Amino acid sequence: MKDPEKIKQVADYWLKTAENDLKVMDSLLRAGHYDYSLFFGHLCLEKLLKGLYVKINKTSPPFTHDLNKLAKESELDLDQKQILFFEEVNRFNIEVRYPDYRFTFYKKCTPEFTRSSVKKIKECFNWLMSILKS
Repeated sequence: MKDPEKIKQVADYWLKTAENDLKVMDSLLRAGHYDYSLFFGHLCLEKLLKGLYVKINKTSPPFTHDLNKLAKESELDLDQKQILFFEEVNRFNIEVRYPDYRFTFYKKCTPEFTRSSVKKIKECFNWLMSILKS
């Protein structure tokens, strides 16, 4: 992508869909669907990172769900705490999708664990959003 307007359009697409997924995450949390709430939390961070990837690299993002890979390829300088957080959130994507992990993850997703995780996802969301809009 060489056209700055096209780059902005594609990055804005990822941003808009991430904002929608954040609303879905909150809705699922309120409805008590904790595992799927965290799954959508992963999706919203993934999409923001893909928008940042487009903005930085001026090309389509890679076909990956790995938040650390997307962050690295978007030139984000993460500290160890952020890397570990992204590793944890990556599991929200995998453990909801695959039956081998699903029941164990479902049991882990207590209201307290989910609310705490959602709070951290929102903090990260706001941080990434500020970078994207700069």
